[in-house]
Amino acid sequence: MGLTVIQLNMRFFTLLLLFTGFYLPVIGQETMDTLINLPEVAVSQSRISKGGEPSINVVGIDTFIIKNSRTLALGDVLAGSPEVFIASTENFSQDMRIAIRGFGMRSAFGIRGIKLIYDGLPESTPDGQGDVDNIDPSLLGSVQIYKGPANGIYSNASGGIIELESIWPESALSVNANTSVGSFGLIKSGVVVGMKKQNSRHIWSFSGLNYDGYRNYSGYKNFNFLLKSLFLFKSSSLQLVANGFDSPFANDPGGITLEQWENDPRSARIQNVDFNAGEGVSQQKLGAIYKKQINSDVAWQTSAFLMSRSFENKLPFTNGAAVFYDRIFTGGNSFLTLGKNANWKVGIDVDYQRDARKRFDNLKTSIGPLRLDQDEVFKSAGVFANYSVRKNKLAVDVNMREEFIGIDLNDNFADDGLQDGSQSFFPWSGGVSGTYELSSGLHVLGVLSTGFETPTLTEISNNANGPGFADITPARTFNKEIGLTFSKGLFHTRLNYFHIGSSNELLPYELPATPGRIYYKNAGASVRQGMEYQLDIKSESAFMVTLAGNFSQMEFQNASGEDKKIPGIPSSLHQLRLTKTFLQKHTISANLKYQGLVYADDNNGVAIDPVYFSGINIGSEFSIGNVHFNPSAGWQYVLSDKYFSNIFINAAGGRYYEAGPRSNFFLQLKLSFSK
Repeated sequence: MGLTVIQLNMRFFTLLLLFTGFYLPVIGQETMDTLINLPEVAVSQSRISKGGEPSINVVGIDTFIIKNSRTLALGDVLAGSPEVFIASTENFSQDMRIAIRGFGMRSAFGIRGIKLIYDGLPESTPDGQGDVDNIDPSLLGSVQIYKGPANGIYSNASGGIIELESIWPESALSVNANTSVGSFGLIKSGVVVGMKKQNSRHIWSFSGLNYDGYRNYSGYKNFNFLLKSLFLFKSSSLQLVANGFDSPFANDPGGITLEQWENDPRSARIQNVDFNAGEGVSQQKLGAIYKKQINSDVAWQTSAFLMSRSFENKLPFTNGAAVFYDRIFTGGNSFLTLGKNANWKVGIDVDYQRDARKRFDNLKTSIGPLRLDQDEVFKSAGVFANYSVRKNKLAVDVNMREEFIGIDLNDNFADDGLQDGSQSFFPWSGGVSGTYELSSGLHVLGVLSTGFETPTLTEISNNANGPGFADITPARTFNKEIGLTFSKGLFHTRLNYFHIGSSNELLPYELPATPGRIYYKNAGASVRQGMEYQLDIKSESAFMVTLAGNFSQMEFQNASGEDKKIPGIPSSLHQLRLTKTFLQKHTISANLKYQGLVYADDNNGVAIDPVYFSGINIGSEFSIGNVHFNPSAGWQYVLSDKYFSNIFINAAGGRYYEAGPRSNFFLQLKLSFSK
C-alpha cells in the first residue's frame, strides 16, 4: 500500500517550490537594524495564558525527557507525564491514542477530542481528528499540556490541548546527524541543518524510520521532513513552515482474544494477515504566521495554512473494507492583542475540511467493486475574546467563543440511493480561571470551563444502519476544578480536584460482520472526576525527585440507566522519577510507573489488571573541538505479568487485546557540528 515514489517526489518537489517562493518577497524587504527579542516577539504562538502565576491545568514535559527519549513516536515523550494516558504505542496502523482526563479514549484509533498545535499551526482537523506521524520527537524543544475542556481557547473538540514547538538553531551554522537503534528492528536516522543570522533563523530536517514491531505483521516505515524559517523586520516577524511525511505501509496485526494472547502474545489475527490489513498515508502542510507590533498597546497576529493528505486503509473483511480518501484542510486566524499588559485578545478562526472518501470491496489480493463514494465537508468559523487581568495578589483569565459549525455529506454513489445531508451547530463556549496568592509561595486556584465536541467525519460517516449520516449528536461538557500550589526554593507541590460533567458521550463499538470498522453511539450523561497531584524536590547537588499522578472516577450512564465506568481509562496513574546530573554533562533518570484498572467494554464485564512499569534513561553531552556529542540510552521493563499496549473498546468476538513488549531498549547518538 502507499503512494508511489513518483507521486511522493512530485508532491514534495511542489511543496519545496511553494516554500521557496515565499522567500523571494521576504528577502527583498527591509530588515531591521538590530535583532529583536526572538523568544517573546517572534517564536511563541501559544494562546494559553502564561502570566507567570502557578497553574493547576497547564503542565510541561521536562527537557531531559524530550532530548533523551526513544523518539520512535510522540508517545515516547508524552509518556514522561502522568497527566497524559498513552495507548496503542506499538500499532502504527491504529495510530497512537491520547487521553487527558479521560478525553480522547472514545477513539478506537488515532487521536480524537484533543487539540494538537505544532509550531503555532493546528495538527488537529476542525472535526477533532489528530495524527502525529509527521512530528519527529527529536526536533521538539517545548511541550505544554492544557488539561480539561478549552473550547473557548481553541474551538471544537478541545478536551485538552497539547502545544508542541520545534527547536531553533543556536549558532550561525549547525549540522546535526542522529541515529537510533533499538528493540524489534528499530532503526531511525536523520539530519538537521540550522542557520542563525541577525534577522533570521532556519531549520531543515529530514529523517527516516523503520520498525519491524513487537508483534507479527506490525511493521512500519516513515519518512519525515520539516522546513522552518523565521524572518525579523523592524516591528514584525514572519514564520514559514513546511512539514510532511510519507508512510508507505503500517501493517495492522489486529486485536486478539485472551486465549490467543496466552498461546502467543506476538501473534497477529490471521484475518488481518489474509486481508492485508493496514494503511498507507502521505501528508504535506504549508503554513505562515505573521506578527506585527502596531504600537506599544496593540499587536496583530495572523496565520494561514494548507494541508493535503492521502490515505488508504484495508480492513480485515470484504464488503467496503478497502477505504481511500483525499483530504484538504485549510484555514487561518487573525487576532489583536490590546493593552500594555496584553489584557485583551480578540479575533476570528476559520477552518475548512473536505474528505473525498471511497470504499471498495477488499478481495485480499485486489480491490473489488465500489461500495461508497461521498464528499464529507466540515467547516467552522468562530469569534473569540480572551481577557486577562493581574492586580496585586489576584490573577484572572476569561475566555469566550461563539462559532458556526457545518457538516455536509454529498453522496456520489447512486446505486443504493443518494444520501445527501447536512447539519449545523452554533455552540457557545467559555471559561474563567483565577489565581490568588494566600501567602508567599502559596496559591489557591480555580477553573470553570465548557466544552463542545461534534462527531468527526469518520465517526459520522460510519453508519451501522446503511448509507448517510450516523444518528449521533454532539457532546457537551462543563468543567469545575480547584487546587493549591506551594513553592519555596527548590520545593514545589500541587494538589487539585476536577469534576467534568458531559451529556451525549460518544462511545465506540464493533459489529461481528465488519471487524475493525468502528461505529459510534451516544451514551447518557457521564461524569469525570479525580484528584491530581505533583511533588518536585530539587537539591543543590543536581538531584531531583518528582512524584506525580491522579486518582480518577469516570462513569457514564448506559441505555438501562445504570452507572458504569467509562471503558479504556485507567482508574489511576502514578509516576516516581529520580534524576541525577553529574558534572553538568551526564544525567541518569530512573522511573517507576503504575497504571490502574481498565475496563474493555461498556458493561464493565472485562477488566484489565493494573500494570507496573520501570525504566531508566542515560544521557551525556560533551564536545571535541566544534563537534558536539550527545549519546543516550534507555530501557523499559514491565514488572507485571500481563501488559497490553492497547485495548480495543467493545471489540466483537472478545478481540480486545493488543499485546505490548515487556522489555525494550534503545541506543541513540547525536553528532553536531557548529560554528
